[in-house]
Amino acid sequence: MAILSLVVPGLPKDARTLMETPRSTKIRRVDPGSYWHRGIGKGKREALIRDTRDKVIVDINIDGLPLAKSSGSSLWPILGKIEQDVFLIGANHGYAKPADPSEYLQDFIIEGNQILADGLEVDGRKVVVEFQKWIFDAPAKSYILNLNTHGAYNSCTKCQASGKYDHGRVYFPEMNALLRTDEQFVDPQSVYSNRKKGTCALLALTHFKPVSSVCLDYMHLICLGVVRKILNLLIHGPLKVRFASAIMKSVSDGLCSLQTWVRKEFVRKPRSLVFLKQWKATEFRQFLLYSGPVVQLQIAKQFPRVYQNFLTLHTACFILCSPEMCANVDAVLYASSLLRVFVADFAEIYGIHFVSHNVHNLIHLAQDVLKFGCLNNFSAFPFENFLQMLKKNCASQTNLSNKLPGAMKNKRGFPLKIWPSQGDNSLLRHFTILITVGPCLRDTAVLSTPSFGFTG
Repeated sequence: MAILSLVVPGLPKDARTLMETPRSTKIRRVDPGSYWHRGIGKGKREALIRDTRDKVIVDINIDGLPLAKSSGSSLWPILGKIEQDVFLIGANHGYAKPADPSEYLQDFIIEGNQILADGLEVDGRKVVVEFQKWIFDAPAKSYILNLNTHGAYNSCTKCQASGKYDHGRVYFPEMNALLRTDEQFVDPQSVYSNRKKGTCALLALTHFKPVSSVCLDYMHLICLGVVRKILNLLIHGPLKVRFASAIMKSVSDGLCSLQTWVRKEFVRKPRSLVFLKQWKATEFRQFLLYSGPVVQLQIAKQFPRVYQNFLTLHTACFILCSPEMCANVDAVLYASSLLRVFVADFAEIYGIHFVSHNVHNLIHLAQDVLKFGCLNNFSAFPFENFLQMLKKNCASQTNLSNKLPGAMKNKRGFPLKIWPSQGDNSLLRHFTILITVGPCLRDTAVLSTPSFGFTG
C-alpha cells in the first residue's frame, strides 16, 4: 500500500483504512457467549437509499449456525430480509445457545420499537418499517417464543391439537382442533398454552403477533421434514411400504439418469438414494416438485397408494409454490384440501404414530399462503444461503465477536475514489473502482471509467 501511494496520491497506507474497518466494536456479554449488534439501519442502509419507497417490509429469521463439529462453537445470528436481500442485524457467538432469549434479543427489541415508532431516516427521507414475517425452524421457534419443544404434546403453534404417545414418539391424530389466536398466546391463563415458565421476549416488540405472523417455513417443514420422512420410511420403514433393494436401486438409477438433463437453474444434480443422509434441502425440493413423480413411476403398480399419496403432496406444493396459482384463492383452498387428504392417507399407509409435528402442520400451511403469498415468500432458503456465506467469514473462531464486525464490513464492496497522479504521462485518469473481497454472487466487481484513457 505504501508503494502504491507513491503512484496514486491519497491512497491510505493501511488496508484497514481502505476497507473502513471499524476501530472499535461494542460487544455485550450474553451468557454463555458474547453478542454484537449491527443494527437494522446499518445492515441495509445502501439498499434503502436505492429504494425510493416510503415503506419497506422486513422479514426476520433467527437460527443457530454450527461453526465446528468438535468444539461446539456456534453462531446465533439475527437476520433480516428486504425482498430478496438478506442482511445481518446482530449475532451471538458462544459454545452453546444464549441461555436467556430476553437478554439475547434485548438490543434488537429496543431498536425495533424505536424504528417502528419513528421510522428510519434514509438519505433525508423517512422510511416506514414493518416486521411482517417471522421465519424459524421448529427448535428455534420453541426457543424464541419460549414454548415447549416440537416433541411436546401441545407443540403445534397454530391449533390446540393435543398429541398422543405411542411407539416411542408423540403423534397428532386431530385434524379439526380449534385454532390458536394471538390473544390466547398472550393470555397467561390460557388453558391450551404450551409455554414454558416465563414470557416470550418478542411480546415487548410493538405489533408482534406470535401466532399469525410466525410462519411455517416449508424448507424445514416439507423438504427437510416430510419429504425426508417419506423417503426414510420407504427405505427403512414398515415392511408393508418398504422398498425392496431392487426397487430402491431402480429409483436411484432413475435419479442418476436425470443428471445429464438437469438445467443449470437447479442448484444440485440428483443423487442416488444411497446418499440420502447427505441430501440437502434443495435436493429434497427438487425430488418433491420435479424428479420424484417421474422416477417413482416404476413403483406405481406395486405400491399404488404410496405413489398416489406422494402425488397428492406434490400437487399441493406445486400449487402453493406458484405465485400465479396462489393469486387464485380457490386454487389455494384446493391445495389446502389436498394437504388434508395427504395427512389422512399418510396415517393409513404408514401408521398414525408417524403423523409427527411436521406432518400435522401441513394442514395449516395454506393459511399462511393466503396471508403472505406463495411458499417462496416465507421460506428459509435465502437465509440459509446467507448463513453459508457468513460461515466462510468465520474461519477463525478465536475472539469471533470482535472479528465479525470487520468481516461483515469487508464482505461486500466499498467505493474508493482514486485520483490521478500528477504529470502528463499519467496512466490513470479520474475513475471509480469498487473493491470487493471474496466471491461475488450478486454484486460482482464493477469498474466504472467515466474518463479513462492512456496518454502519451
